[in-house]
Amino acid sequence: MAEKRRQKRYIPDKHLKIFDNNSNEYIGLLANISTDGAMFVTREKIKSSSVLKCRIELLKPILNHNEIIFEAHQRWCRKNVAKDWWESGYMIEATGINKELLSYLSISFVAEDMKIPGIEDVKTTPASELRETTRYEVKDNYPVYQKLSYHEIGKMADLSREGASFVTPNHIEKGTFLKCKVKLPKTIFQQDYLFFDAECMWCKKHEDTGSYRSGYKLHNVSEEDKVIIIYLIQNYLEEQKTTQKFHIVN
Repeated sequence: MAEKRRQKRYIPDKHLKIFDNNSNEYIGLLANISTDGAMFVTREKIKSSSVLKCRIELLKPILNHNEIIFEAHQRWCRKNVAKDWWESGYMIEATGINKELLSYLSISFVAEDMKIPGIEDVKTTPASELRETTRYEVKDNYPVYQKLSYHEIGKMADLSREGASFVTPNHIEKGTFLKCKVKLPKTIFQQDYLFFDAECMWCKKHEDTGSYRSGYKLHNVSEEDKVIIIYLIQNYLEEQKTTQKFHIVN
């Protein structure tokens, strides 16, 4: 599946400050952000169609960086009379490590369930939409290998923050622990594979193809791999809505 075109917005808990990277002048606060868009809150109106060279000062380092530099192209601006501030929306352009840092920043808001009280926007997606048990379908080829070799176990069928299911040519016994690595659709945060241990909870045989589908609880997932799972859900996967014909194999 191609990467999703429309990026969801996420709301930070803390008031991250935005500065003009050329003059070092304070611009305002970050209200929400995705990898390609953002909303700023400012005391003064930003000139229409402005292109800003921006710098976000991080509250804690991400990948050993304390700031993110990007270009912001204004798309709209409105006055919030009740709050007595201006809100403006931007398309973001960033390259190299700064683009990667923006992805990591937006994911951190979901992972930590962050939110700024009082700031709302119709494009904002609450962290609750990425529930731990909700499964997201994998429609592309995500091969699953044994962690210490390239022996292929099967293909990943769906994924959540806590579990996954595989389609395999062989039956997997309930209770089996697998050490897995999953080939990612592209390099994500400097990793080509997603790593975790998987405990088999059930196994079913497909009535038509003869292949097996098995469900797993994830174990020993590093903080880096948890972030990659959320990145995949955000950018590549779709919430599971269909069922397939399987029957349980003992």
